[in-house]
Amino acid sequence: EKILSLTDGGSVRLDTIVAFRARNLISDIAPQISDVTMTYDTPDLSVGGGFNASTGVFTVPADGIYTFNVTYYADGAGGSREVSIYVNSATYEKIAIEITSGTTITVRSVTIKLSKGNTVSLVVYTGTATQTGTGSFAGYKVN
Repeated sequence: EKILSLTDGGSVRLDTIVAFRARNLISDIAPQISDVTMTYDTPDLSVGGGFNASTGVFTVPADGIYTFNVTYYADGAGGSREVSIYVNSATYEKIAIEITSGTTITVRSVTIKLSKGNTVSLVVYTGTATQTGTGSFAGYKVN
């Protein structure tokens, strides 16, 4: 963190460190042809707050530019899956489409300018699958 000391003895924080990472190691049961927010059973990192692994939602704690990294594995049967980043409950960017069973999506990154209170999540469109798949979701404040 960057702290500016003032001559009157006060101080001002110039930036806020925000970073999180979580993994979903066990695919969750989900209905076919549905948009499902990924949730995570293994939170690895949480600095600066904002990420709730059990809901899969990151609530932006401070205005800034953020980068999000996603990995995904389409385990179980069923194809036509899609993985998207949602901002404020709407599609911001599709990370991968037409994902078939057994496909691994290596790290994909998205950088977004966000305001305090915005929400960001990773959403899987299940297509013909009956489960979410597994993978990781990470984010950090760049500036």
